[in-house]
Amino acid sequence: MFRRFTTVIGLLLTFLARSGGTPHAQNPDVRARIDALVETLAAGDPARFEAMAAQHFATEALERRTPEERKRFVERMRADFGR
Repeated sequence: MFRRFTTVIGLLLTFLARSGGTPHAQNPDVRARIDALVETLAAGDPARFEAMAAQHFATEALERRTPEERKRFVERMRADFGR
């Protein structure tokens, strides 16, 4: 469970790094990236997550995991937290 939590935190930090900003709620780009991540995880749809990742993740973040690994991540999050 802790590893999954750190993965989510890592994803948020990746969003922040890609936006070039600091975590301020006033920054609409950061807010949009966080909202996209949260909404996509809440939906629990691996295809939707992959599309969101392609749009919002830094290239380096995409290269660290395969699409299949990201799919399993979304499925694990849904299994662990439900909807």
